[in-house]
Amino acid sequence: MTTSKHTRFDLKRIVMMLLMVSSLEGIAAEIDLAPDTEMLGAAELQAYRIYATNQGGQQATLNQDGDSNRLNAFQIGSRNELIANQLGNGNQAALAQVGSNNLIALNQVGLLNVANIAQGGIGNSAQVFQAGNKNQAQVLQLGYGHTVIVTQSGNNNVAKVTQRN
Repeated sequence: MTTSKHTRFDLKRIVMMLLMVSSLEGIAAEIDLAPDTEMLGAAELQAYRIYATNQGGQQATLNQDGDSNRLNAFQIGSRNELIANQLGNGNQAALAQVGSNNLIALNQVGLLNVANIAQGGIGNSAQVFQAGNKNQAQVLQLGYGHTVIVTQSGNNNVAKVTQRN
């Protein structure tokens, strides 16, 4: 029963983190993220914000090249790593991880791609590669030892992955 309670706690905590770091609309209890791409524009121009609690070796490497890219990230725990590259215009990402030894790697190349990645636990790895325009990827991992690789090439692709243990 402790594991079950812990999993629910992680899900709620990750949802709250995404709410704190993301201005994307449509975040629901099940992490059903449906961004509104029309909200991009001069008023929404924002490079990135990082909220990280450095409790033992958190790492974040970020690269943005283009206009109106938005990257919001949050990580708490120990030895988590976040790598994000946004090349192009109007790409958006909300990234959150809680726990230890987790990895998020994101590459967005093109226009108006959206990625929302949340994970809680130990030893999880989420890698999302988007090349093209208006692709959407949503990843939720809770527990330990999960690995997901999402590759989207072309336009208007949608991927949703949920893993729990």
